[in-house]
Amino acid sequence: MADVNRNKWQSDVQVTTSLPPSLEGPVHALLRCEVSQVVWLTRHTAPSSVLVRLLWWGESGDGSLFRPQLRILSQPFQARKGCKTQAVYSVRCSLEKFAAYVRDMQALTLEVLDCKDMSLLGQAQITDLQSLVEKTHQ
Repeated sequence: MADVNRNKWQSDVQVTTSLPPSLEGPVHALLRCEVSQVVWLTRHTAPSSVLVRLLWWGESGDGSLFRPQLRILSQPFQARKGCKTQAVYSVRCSLEKFAAYVRDMQALTLEVLDCKDMSLLGQAQITDLQSLVEKTHQ
């Protein structure tokens, strides 16, 4: 979670919610999510670029769209311009209540989408998020 140096907590991904979603109140902490690259491992033809959608439990709308590097293991790596890899969310409850929110959420799902037509290419789930909150709070 956040420290006092806000310069390294800048978001290049548009964020449309605070956490937990729809909760009003003062900001207790910041949560930075980074999706810097997607590694393409399958033999299927890779898209030219991908988006990763992060939608929090209880969030309405389309969530946050990351534009990470796409790394295809069967090809030499080529860095691409225009990546958007960091989102910063305001946490508007105590860390104890936020830990309860992510525990109740059980898993955060990231959807990998083809940039051309927004078709779903795959998903990843992050579980046990409350342990990150608990470690930060200690």
